Amino acid sequence: MTDFIQNINLSWDSTDTNPVLAGDLDVNNNNITSSNNANINIVPNGSGQLILDTVKVVGNTISTVNGQPLTFTDNVTFSGTVETSGAGTPVLESSSDLELDAGTRVIISNSPLKLNSYTTTQRNALSAQNGDMIYNSTDNKFQGYANGSWVDLH
Repeated sequence: MTDFIQNINLSWDSTDTNPVLAGDLDVNNNNITSSNNANINIVPNGSGQLILDTVKVVGNTISTVNGQPLTFTDNVTFSGTVETSGAGTPVLESSSDLELDAGTRVIISNSPLKLNSYTTTQRNALSAQNGDMIYNSTDNKFQGYANGSWVDLH
């Protein structure tokens, strides 16, 4: 009986345009592929959602189903507008530098730019590079690192 079950070929009536899967589809480490460079469209009906483990894609929105952060690894490219709608302040985090690269300039609109605040002791412990800017809360001054030292900007 085991050999019989392992060697079943599935087929369906090709005129049935809405076949129904009666249980889980286990692809057993195989791929779902298309032929002739065709797209693979997965389109939930009505208010149905596409859920990839804990990642949910609804229309043009990507989120998590468990409220955990959505993490991108390696190189990620966004085009158009990136918006957040969850509670709290979104954080862009990197274990090294975080670079904003624009064709002409980086524009901050509809809000002020807040520099990180450091005491003089904290500032002196930084591995500063020319061009760094901070707010010094000991001196109550905006400061920039230029030519190897911190200078007041006003």
